Amino acid sequence: MKASSPFRQAFPSAGRRARTHPSNEAHFLSIAGTTGAMRDLFRLVEKAAAGTSAVLIEGETGTGKELIARAIHSHGPRRERVFIAQNCAALPEPLLESELFGHVRGAFTGALRSTRGLLAMADRGTVFLDEIVDCSPAVQAKLLRFLQDGAVRPVGGTRERALDVRIISATNRRIEEEVAEGNFRKDLFYRLNVIPIRVPPLRERRGDIPRLASFFLSRYADRSGKRMEGFTREAMELLVAYEYPGNVRELENEIARIVALHPGDAAVSETDLSEKIRRQRRGGWTPPSAPGTSLRSRLRALERDLIARALVECGGNISRTASSLGLSRFGLYKKMTAHKLAAPAAKRKQRRGASP
Repeated sequence: MKASSPFRQAFPSAGRRARTHPSNEAHFLSIAGTTGAMRDLFRLVEKAAAGTSAVLIEGETGTGKELIARAIHSHGPRRERVFIAQNCAALPEPLLESELFGHVRGAFTGALRSTRGLLAMADRGTVFLDEIVDCSPAVQAKLLRFLQDGAVRPVGGTRERALDVRIISATNRRIEEEVAEGNFRKDLFYRLNVIPIRVPPLRERRGDIPRLASFFLSRYADRSGKRMEGFTREAMELLVAYEYPGNVRELENEIARIVALHPGDAAVSETDLSEKIRRQRRGGWTPPSAPGTSLRSRLRALERDLIARALVECGGNISRTASSLGLSRFGLYKKMTAHKLAAPAAKRKQRRGASP
């Protein structure tokens, strides 16, 4: 792996891997990016990795929340200890409580022997709790007690055991709204949210799509033994324009499907893309395709469209728009002037009205 890769730049200690996940490095590359939003994320992850405080990761499905959690663990002081991941939505309340905290023999029907929970198994290591909002009130209460006292009592037990476990949690929902609606404990939220990390969706960092698509194409081509010649201009334009409700995971699955069905020894063309991506030709986004249109004109039109879309998605916020596109504010203003673009009028009026 080349030292100049985005992953190396973001995580200089990339060679040190989590004991429980030896292929971390390749996985982390799938979420690396060069946009301002991702550079900010990498800096925050490095700072979070240096300590032991609780981390709460928010992001849509498919944005790579578990990979971020693994990055924090494998580049921190607990890297030589165990990392255990548990999806809190995957088990009903009684099973999740037993899975996390353990149980003693006879605690419930079928409990024929005492069992350690994940927290005890991860002593001096890290536990990643995905979809934390789906925990029942009872499990939330026991988690809060553990975070306050650093000790757990197994289901049916009478003795507590002191543990040293770093908790990293994640959710694909707006957890503060869940707190406001009474679905999640406020005191537990504050305990978990010591270091908040937001993973931006792929549509907010379209500048990373060409690099990610090429990375996945190379990965799956190598696995299948095929020789791929990259992407045609039309195919890449459509890949960049797609909204990706499934985020990076959806992009990876799309490229995996393309490679599986592609004969090889040729570039990925528009016809190789799935219908949901190709239908943009008939939908709202159509790149210029008039005969005789030069490459420079097509790229200029594509750039204008991407900037216009980013301005809308970021609500006219210049700083957020610039970050999502990997530009400085000055660079974005310069391109907006060249393309005769302006931030959405409603947002400009709102900002002017808010000014003293």
